[in-house]
Formats: sequence, structure tokens, C-alpha cells
Amino acid sequence: MRTAPYHSDVTYGPKPNSAEWIDAADGKRLRMVSWSGGKKGTILLFQGRTEYAEKYGEVVQQLLDRGMSVATCDWRGQGLSERYARHYQIGEVDDFSDYQYDVEALMSFAKKKRLPKPYIALGHSLGGGILLRALHNGLDVKAAIFSSPMWGIQVPSVLKPFASFIVTLYRALGIADRLAPGRRLENYVDYQGFEGNTLTHDLREWNTLRRQVVSHPEFGLGGPSVNWVDLALRDGDAL
Repeated sequence: MRTAPYHSDVTYGPKPNSAEWIDAADGKRLRMVSWSGGKKGTILLFQGRTEYAEKYGEVVQQLLDRGMSVATCDWRGQGLSERYARHYQIGEVDDFSDYQYDVEALMSFAKKKRLPKPYIALGHSLGGGILLRALHNGLDVKAAIFSSPMWGIQVPSVLKPFASFIVTLYRALGIADRLAPGRRLENYVDYQGFEGNTLTHDLREWNTLRRQVVSHPEFGLGGPSVNWVDLALRDGDAL
């Protein structure tokens, strides 16, 4: 077992029973985290873009209180899992199908930890898109729950007519791994104030998100690359 860090100092939730480094089938290093003890089954938590296990502390506590165990994975390119963009702060992936390697690793991790069945998948945002793809691929779960699933992404209306051209140009120039136009390298909570934010109406939750990224900058992730946006649009259309 290769122990991975878990920063309990910035979460209101319980300490995990296990935090480990696991290599996906293609060699990417992923952080897996689990909380055991619930006997009714196990929630497989599919995180959203820019997220990490610590962000779900209170959610995990609520699930444990309901008799469930929990397991989650920081997706490749975010959280504490391996990042491989040209710039550490840019959200990137080689291909959207690569996320399915992470799903396979999460399932193997849950089984290795002997977390109780039935398995129920809970997918938020990006995790909702990854989860729907996994279900198409035959993911062995009893049920699936979706929270604001990413079955498509918003592109600023001013850019929509030029999206295809921009992607083609960036690829031709060999710079599709650069930050998508209109996005920023900083994490959203670093530059956005509470008023007008699109993440939460709960000030305490907002302050928790700020504290997590300030205390542990390695959690931070800025906007996605041109390549990531293109792949996300294509995957949404396919789904």
C-alpha cells in the first residue's frame, strides 16, 4: 500500500480509513480515499471538475450517518492525482475515454477494501458525465444518482460561432493544451467573491472552499485547455 495524504485540517468531515496512491491501467497515479463502517452499501463518489476528496467532507459524514460506506477518486489532472498539462493549473486530459481508466481503478479499490455492496454511484458535474459513460460501458452498480451532471458544457455565446475554428487553429499550431479563451489560470474561488458566485449560496461553504485552496494550493485548478473543452463538447454530443 502506498499511503497518500488527506488534509483533515480543512474539512468538516470524518477522517478516512484509507487514502492511497493507485496506478490506473495506463499508468497515471490517482489518489483513492475511502470511509468504511456503513453496512448498508457503498457510495462511489464521482467528483466534479476541479474537485478533490476533502471538498466532500460534510457529504461523506451525511452518507456515513445513513449507514453507507464511501469511496472516491481524484480524477486525473485534478485534486492530488497526477497532472499532465503543460501548466499545472490548466485542466487537461488526453482523451475523455481516459477517465474510464480512473473508474476502473475506483471499482478495484472499493473491492480491495471490501467495502459492502450494493454499490451506488453518485456523480456530480463532470462526474455525472463520466458516470453516464461508465453506465454505457456496463458499470456494475445497483443504482446511479446524478447531481447537476455535465451532459454538455456551456460555451460563451460570443464564442460559439468560432469554437470549431478556434480548436482547429490551436491544434494546427500545436497549442491545443493552452488555456481556453475566456478562462483563467487561477482557481475560481481565488478571484471570485461570494456575491455573484455560481457555486453556492452558503457563505460558510464558500469560506470553506476558499480556506481549502488557500491552505493547500495543490488543490487549485484553473480553467480547462482548448483540448479539454473540445473533448468535453464531443463527449457530451456522443452521450
